[in-house]
Amino acid sequence: MLGADMCWGWLMSLVRDFSNLFISRRGGASFSLYTKMLLLAVLLVEVTISITLFKESNIIFTVYSIALLFALTFWVGGFKRVLNALKLPLIFVLIGFATMLFSVAMGYAAPSPKTLILSTAKITALFLIIALGFQWISLRELRWVLSKAGLGSIASLTTVVLTLIPAVLNLYSEAYTATLLKYGKRYAYKALKPLIIHSILFSRDVAQAVYWYGLPQIPRVKINRPRRTEVLVVLAIGAIGIYTMFAAP
Repeated sequence: MLGADMCWGWLMSLVRDFSNLFISRRGGASFSLYTKMLLLAVLLVEVTISITLFKESNIIFTVYSIALLFALTFWVGGFKRVLNALKLPLIFVLIGFATMLFSVAMGYAAPSPKTLILSTAKITALFLIIALGFQWISLRELRWVLSKAGLGSIASLTTVVLTLIPAVLNLYSEAYTATLLKYGKRYAYKALKPLIIHSILFSRDVAQAVYWYGLPQIPRVKINRPRRTEVLVVLAIGAIGIYTMFAAP
């Protein structure tokens, strides 16, 4: 029982760290919005191609992608936050990896250890791209981009959802902590009821506020034109990625 409570408390701390992933940072503001979106798109396409077409190769490309993403995350300023936030999804990746290793040990048909390690590393790179996107592009910029693409309603809904996710997850963690302090570890399950009630009340308050006051208008975002240096950086990163993907093992 004590072990289960400790695991539950550890899981709630991971949820709290994961919620911080949806809060953008001001770092890396020297790049224009177009440059950031183009660079994220290039990295996402290259990693997706590697996962789909080169399941048993691209060691150099995988190392290059992860190193580059860590460097960009550190430059943006959310390195520690992203690492803490990625603990939760990486747990499921490691569980899948451990399951495949167990299948190999039991003699079932399964990919080779090299393929398993490469696949895990590439999925980690995919998570890092998504995390970097949340850290690098603010909600104002995201809503502006979606509205310019003719997706005004989706832009509004996305803004509301991404704004509420960190608040709800943090409040969940606080409710669990309060229940733990009041009732002790033996009755940690009592946190379930206040969590459900709070979710209902919080959702109702948000829906009521949107109904009465509506959503904020589409923000005006100042978009600077990409500088020549930024274009060269994106081209260089994309070219190195393509070369390491197709020419290197």
